[in-house]
Amino acid sequence: MYNKIFSMDQFIRTGFERIRHNIAFQPQSEPKRKASVESGHVVNVEEIRKINQSLNSIKASVIRQISISLDPYIVKLHIDSNRVIVNASCTCVYNRSEKCKHISALIYFINQEESLSKTNKEQNWGKPSVKQLAKEKYSKGKFFLEMWKTPKIINKIPKSVSDKSSVLEMEKPSALKSIAVEMNKDKDHKFIKNLLSEMVQSIDSNFKFEDCRVCVDNLFLFAEEYPVYPKIYNIEPNLQKYYLEEIYISKEQNIKLACDTLHQSNSKDWFLARRKRISAIRQYGIANEYNAKDEYEKRYKVSVIQVGVIVCASQPWLCASLDGVVVRDGAIERILEIKCPDTCKNLPEIDEKTEKANVNYLELLNGSYCITVYRDENFLEDVVHKCEEFYFTNYLPALYNFMQKKCDINNSSVS
Repeated sequence: MYNKIFSMDQFIRTGFERIRHNIAFQPQSEPKRKASVESGHVVNVEEIRKINQSLNSIKASVIRQISISLDPYIVKLHIDSNRVIVNASCTCVYNRSEKCKHISALIYFINQEESLSKTNKEQNWGKPSVKQLAKEKYSKGKFFLEMWKTPKIINKIPKSVSDKSSVLEMEKPSALKSIAVEMNKDKDHKFIKNLLSEMVQSIDSNFKFEDCRVCVDNLFLFAEEYPVYPKIYNIEPNLQKYYLEEIYISKEQNIKLACDTLHQSNSKDWFLARRKRISAIRQYGIANEYNAKDEYEKRYKVSVIQVGVIVCASQPWLCASLDGVVVRDGAIERILEIKCPDTCKNLPEIDEKTEKANVNYLELLNGSYCITVYRDENFLEDVVHKCEEFYFTNYLPALYNFMQKKCDINNSSVS
């Protein structure tokens, strides 16, 4: 008789021991990894301890911040017997140097004292709710009283013999009193109608503002997944000061600007923000964008969220006024660019008889005419660098001189 001992791997899913590493993460990774862990984006964490092996492994899924509908990133850590990370990997596109924020988040998760119960925590931060975007504002604790301003109280006119209220108080019936009663009904009807109209407009405005805020916040998270093309320029101290004070804006200011300029060309701030930066626009397109947006929503059964001007977070000399952000099932799907070419002012985009497009960049795909655009990193890098050189070499100095002259004129006028 003898006892046979089976070697089995150990699987640990809670109460992890601390781990150490020599990975030099970027400073901005610190708040991101903490937010990711506290919101429950790090899930399915599991440590596998191999019997009779020097290396153990830890793996986890990290939910994407931009969309929960996409597959999460898979992060793996290999640790030695002293619980020091030997190597790390992640399925995201930016893990070439093993320094991505998802690896940082998993390490932070493991080393937290409260990691005992975090594997089952429900995700909240960055997660589209059941009533995401167009509907989620009510889940944020807003009451109807916050959705519109209290109507102005009209000062009462002192009663007099000629006052209509005095006529209404007359005891005996008369033709004058009957007329006053009907006039009062009409006045009440108009007041209620105007009040309801104000309420509806205010609620709709709050809808759009909150849609924009949530949408732009998610767009910034989405942008973190793509590369930027930095280039250092040596500019004069006065230009540098002006750039930091007038061109650079924080994320909070950026979101506020996008919401305050929802009506785009009808907003003074929209023109001011674009005047300081490189952007582009076409007048014929503006006049027809709303019709095109409504048609797009009906045809593809999606929601198109309206946003104002958005400043590039990493390169604030660039800005864009998006035609819309396409949302399907609570998640951002794509950016909508509406084209209303001058060549089709008096012609349909598609000739029904010949079934050919009157726009040379449209192509037939699966029975529909569309524009296929692929992201080309080489093209983008080349264009961004050329625009950047133009901005810092020519545009910024000219803008600064113009604003200084304008300021001098205003000061002399005051004097």
